[in-house]
Amino acid sequence: MSKAKKLVVPERQFFKEVQDDPIMLPNEKASFSEYFSHNGEPAVVRKGMECVIISNGKLVNVVSDSYGHLPNENFFLEVERKLAEADIQYTKRSINRDDVSFAVDYILSDDSFHTDVKAAGAKLTLFALH
Repeated sequence: MSKAKKLVVPERQFFKEVQDDPIMLPNEKASFSEYFSHNGEPAVVRKGMECVIISNGKLVNVVSDSYGHLPNENFFLEVERKLAEADIQYTKRSINRDDVSFAVDYILSDDSFHTDVKAAGAKLTLFALH
């Protein structure tokens, strides 16, 4: 079996100019029938479509009563808190797709952080890029 090679990647421009879309937007799960009405009466809805998700003032989804809504700040801020507690340096890239879906990449840039990944006889060593 050959020894693992250290992957050397030159510093890239995208680490200097990462996308930083707003992802901590006002949002809520609300009752469909209270949000919509017809002639002053609450709308009648079919089972499985009892609620709506409102993101940044726009209706973005229709969901059931049992849908679990997790605001972005409850998830992403917790990830950032854990990284800070572990004293891991990172760069964040956030993507907002029309206030409907969101993605965040945490690009680890801590010189002290690396990990070995073993899979099916191959060995890959990851090093932080900076």
